[in-house]
Formats: sequence, structure tokens, C-alpha cells
Amino acid sequence: MMYVATYSDLEIAKWLHSVLVCLHPKVSTYDHGLINAVYSASQKGSLDVVQWLLQISDVDNTELTYVQTVCLNLATGARQRDVVDWIVPRVSPTTILHAYLLYDMDGSMLSAVVDPNIDIEGQLVSRYARNWSFEKTQIVFDTLALLKQPSSIRTVILKQCLFEVITHTQLETIPYYVKRLTADEVREILYKDRAMHVALYRHGGDAMLDVLEALDIHFSNDEMDDQMYTILRQTSNKKRVPMWLQQVDDQLESFMDRIAHWFLKRRGGRVAVLGRLLVRLAHGKKTIVQFNTLFRAWSPLVNEAERIRV
Repeated sequence: MMYVATYSDLEIAKWLHSVLVCLHPKVSTYDHGLINAVYSASQKGSLDVVQWLLQISDVDNTELTYVQTVCLNLATGARQRDVVDWIVPRVSPTTILHAYLLYDMDGSMLSAVVDPNIDIEGQLVSRYARNWSFEKTQIVFDTLALLKQPSSIRTVILKQCLFEVITHTQLETIPYYVKRLTADEVREILYKDRAMHVALYRHGGDAMLDVLEALDIHFSNDEMDDQMYTILRQTSNKKRVPMWLQQVDDQLESFMDRIAHWFLKRRGGRVAVLGRLLVRLAHGKKTIVQFNTLFRAWSPLVNEAERIRV
């Protein structure tokens, strides 16, 4: 019966129900088939089916609240306007807020009905913000008063969101948050809880570095040198010059190679970086093999005076 209502003909389903009702009591509250049919109909936009299935069930108020919440989430995500408009008056402002933040992909389904003055938990916003497009981010921050009006709370939420989008490499929305925070606030987030490390080496790589540079966020020389030295020392084959230290810009397939090469280009190029790395290797522990490898690559590229200096 539920299958017929959802996937075939509502009138046939009603007839089947009229036959069954003579033999059985109302459909059980715990009839998972009925509830799943309600969810499916919500996602398909079949409002008449949703209304009828809920009418014939004996779902109590607590369970009805839960079912309507799920229906709103599914209908919002599937952009089923009729179902959304019918459910909105039947659920709480908090339920609408959650659906708006998590399931309204571009913010257009619920922005007109979400309470703009509702209290907002910052962690809730930042957790969802990692999945938003730039347009959705703009709409949310322009719709909700707590996010729109300058305040210390808004700043905290902006910083939380920036941390989330950096560590989850949501490159599209990073500029939105950076432009609404001070340079010091941005750097605080970049180095908080290894956010930059996670962003670079787990997800973002050189694409993340390009975005930050375009936003006028730069690494210091020491920071870039430290990153390159760390990547160098993590190389498994110490007898081979890493690809990023060779003249092979178009052959850098390794994630780490592309990051290191990005820093190399901003620290004077191959010869200059090789020289600085040799100095650090000379003062390190268990570095003799890698020192000799890099020295053989660097030595033909410089004159005698430079070799003596290094």
C-alpha cells in the first residue's frame, strides 16, 4: 500500500487502505514501511502522499515532530517547495534553522522563513559552514542578525568558520572570512591547532597556498625554509635529489613535491634553496648521506667562492 502511494497511484493506495482498515487497526506507529514511504514522498515532492500517509498513521506528537523534521530536511535538500512550505508552519524555529544551515544548499529554500533573530550556536554554524558555497555563505551571514551585525560574537563565529574551511580545504569560501577578519586574527587561526599543517599536507597543497597568497597572506622566509627542510628530511631515498629540487616543474606529481616547489620559487630558486638546505644539513644529525647527495647536485651550479662560503 505504501509502495503504491509513493511510486504509483494514490487513489489505488487509498482503496487498498479502505480494504485493510476493515481487517486491521490503524497502521502501527512503528511501521517503518509507512515512515520510509513518508520520507520518500517528501524527497519526491509528493505532498498529497505525505499528507495522506501521516493522516492514516497513529504517530503520536513526539514521533510526529521527528518525522516532520526529517521530511523538512529531505524536502529542503531535494528542493521540493510544496512539501517545504507545508511543513514549515508545523515545526519549530530551531528545526527550520538546522534545515537551513545544513540542507538548504544555496540558501534559497528557507532564507525567507528562518527567524533572523534566532539564537545561534557558533559551533553549529562553523560545523555546517565547511560545506557551503560562497553564495550560501553570503546569504546566511546576510540573513541571520547575529552573523550580520558586527560584534565580538560574530568575530568569534567568523574565526571558527575560517578554521573549519581551512582544515577542510573549502577554498571557495576562505576569501569571505579572511576579508572580514584582521590580519592578526587570520594568522591566529592559521597557526591554531595545526590548521595550516592540516590544510597543506592533508588536503589543500599548493592550491591552498595560491589562495592565501592572493589574499595577501604570506609565509615568512624562515617558515618557508622550515617547511622545505621538513619535506626534504621526510624523503625516503636519501641518495636521490627530490623532484622538487630538480628542474622538472611539469613533472611534480607528488603532493609534497608541489608544496615544496611552491616555496622554492619564492625563496630564490633551486640554487639558493640548495645552498641553505646544505647549511642546515651540515648541522643536523644523521644527515651525511643526504648532504652528499645535494652537494653533488649543487656544486656544479656555483663558483668556487660560493662553494667555500657555504
